[in-house]
Amino acid sequence: MLVLSADGVLSGASEVGSTDELQALTFDGLIGWLHKPRGLVSDTGVLVVAGVGREASCAYAPMRVFADRLAGAGYPTLRFDFRGTGDSLDAEDEAADALPGWLAQIARASEELKARSGVTRVVLAGARLGATLAVLAGGAADGLVLLAPVPRGQAWLRRLRFAGALTSAPSPPGREEPLETGGYWLSPETVRSLTAIDLAEAPAPDAPVFVAAQNRQVAAYAEALANGGAVVRATDFPEFHKLFPDPATNLPPMQVFGRAVDWMGETFGPPTRASAAMAPAGEPELRPPGAVERVVSFGAGLRGVFCAPAAGSRDVPAVLFCGTGGDPRAGVGRFAALSARRLALQGVSSLRFDFVGSGDSPSPAHGERCHVYEVSREAEIDAAVSWLAGQGHRAVVSVGVCSGAYHALHAAWSNPSVAGVFAISPIKLVWRAGDTLTFGGGRFRAPLKRYVEGLLDPSSWGSALRKGVNPLDLGLVLANRAASRVIGWAGRRAAASPLSEMSRFLRRGGRAAFFMGDDDGSLEEMQTHFGPLTGGMFRSGEVSVEVVADLEHSLAFRESRQAAIDGLARWMATYPVGAANKRPARSVKAATVAVGASAQAPRTWGQA
Repeated sequence: MLVLSADGVLSGASEVGSTDELQALTFDGLIGWLHKPRGLVSDTGVLVVAGVGREASCAYAPMRVFADRLAGAGYPTLRFDFRGTGDSLDAEDEAADALPGWLAQIARASEELKARSGVTRVVLAGARLGATLAVLAGGAADGLVLLAPVPRGQAWLRRLRFAGALTSAPSPPGREEPLETGGYWLSPETVRSLTAIDLAEAPAPDAPVFVAAQNRQVAAYAEALANGGAVVRATDFPEFHKLFPDPATNLPPMQVFGRAVDWMGETFGPPTRASAAMAPAGEPELRPPGAVERVVSFGAGLRGVFCAPAAGSRDVPAVLFCGTGGDPRAGVGRFAALSARRLALQGVSSLRFDFVGSGDSPSPAHGERCHVYEVSREAEIDAAVSWLAGQGHRAVVSVGVCSGAYHALHAAWSNPSVAGVFAISPIKLVWRAGDTLTFGGGRFRAPLKRYVEGLLDPSSWGSALRKGVNPLDLGLVLANRAASRVIGWAGRRAAASPLSEMSRFLRRGGRAAFFMGDDDGSLEEMQTHFGPLTGGMFRSGEVSVEVVADLEHSLAFRESRQAAIDGLARWMATYPVGAANKRPARSVKAATVAVGASAQAPRTWGQA
């Protein structure tokens, strides 16, 4: 039976509230979040199945909103990270086929939801590949909520390769190559399994299904299910385009979320039992090799993960990871999580946390997305620094990538407890009203001179137009970038300039390192605001710049990610024991790092 809702509103729409009752869970090396209803509770719970790669990062905060709405309507809801993703432990075998493991972890999380909340029925819900995984794992599910599921794995992988602009040659027939998507690496075995997925060939679910279709293929899948005897509620997906552009700018599809919650009430009935105390979760912690990680909350409900060395900490500053854009705290490609565990092996503690409006921290009071630059993060970072001080860490090193580097720097300049800063790909040191980093749907990250060279090359225009670049938009962005450079040069000695701020930071004993690619606009931004990187403050030894060949700006590729993790670990190793409240030691020369196919060694400045 197919009930089609195309008018945008389901009959009997209910008012859905939200919940602050968010409980962290850890089980079998996984980390999860249980959303607990405040009032009456249903005997049906919802397990949110995560996607993979960039889609998972984009959907993280919106699906947290969805879980809040479900819990507000009385349905206990659990979200979790698969092994090898987010804050969960690494996959047991990265080279193996991940699909069976994902399905087994979905089954295990369903058991955990029942044990923690007392529900007797579980509905699986997901977006994109998460929805597809829900179908494949849904044999024992009591219902499915499928938001824009991926009908065919082969087509999905093809789009990922195209979007990632992969330059490798096509795989020979019968052979699959590994694929890295949005910071997540898929083994050849996993690629092979995903390629074989075709929902049209999957067994029709026995449980009732809610489908939000963003295109004809998904609508056809819903109709085929209904024709095969399944009980299906199908709806369009008018807000789909808002969900996946970028974790920093996307918006939750509230219309579809509301329809899904209403469907839950119509299908499983309203909540009827009184809210009871949830089963105790115990101390939510994970134990990666050589480390102990605890889920923590501080400040105005900010949430994060504290990683401590299992063998005890060295008396050096703790590391504080600042988030990038709207990505969850683990970072693009799990940079922060992997770095934290690497540093723990060196005796260094760290905290990674979500800014307001991202991950599992509260949403802004005004309800709008936080601008990645224009919204100050200093108060949130101050709260994190204070929490670390309460754990006995007298000083902090702030670390960030791209916009995270911007906030890490500004925190170092303003908070006297920040003793050091490690800034990766700081594309902006100063943000002015009207600044932009995008045109034609892409990121403006390369040096200005490269775009100017492109303007002077007639052959580049055809390629730009084919990619949908609007010449007027491009011209405006280039003019903005050029103006920023001129203003930066002219104001280099101003009292509040980056150069003046960094000079004051160094005078109070601070220490800084900059890490970036050789074809990245960050190097140009550094030269604009700090001048030549061979003189001035770079002669002191307290500031170093490492330029690495082929480093990808956001660390979305694991070679770049590993280079940055190695660079941070080397730099933190130069802190002598007992240096937490003393002037940091001078930098030591970094080891050679080569990324990707290039064997070019990094250029370094400011190192003793």
